[in-house]
Amino acid sequence: MGVTYADKPKQPWEEILDHIEFSGRLTAGDTISAKTVTGYSGATGEVDATIVSNDAISGTKILFVYKGGADGGVYKITFKVISTAGAKLEEDFIFTVKEY
Repeated sequence: MGVTYADKPKQPWEEILDHIEFSGRLTAGDTISAKTVTGYSGATGEVDATIVSNDAISGTKILFVYKGGADGGVYKITFKVISTAGAKLEEDFIFTVKEY
């Protein structure tokens, strides 16, 4: 499992398009065939479906929009994928929210 951190905090109103790339962990020619994307509140560890949307497979990456959150909050989005060759991989994306 790997962890990716957002480059900088986002504001609560913002909705940011991003992606998680799995090509470095897949064999040549392999692509993603299935995915599960789940958002979590860092404060409670509970599922928070409001912080991620529009997730889609694009070859070896997962496209997604991260959004919302409360000022000062830390959030995690977990990506579980299965490749066409049968590899099962997991990656976490961590972001913080700050009202400026």
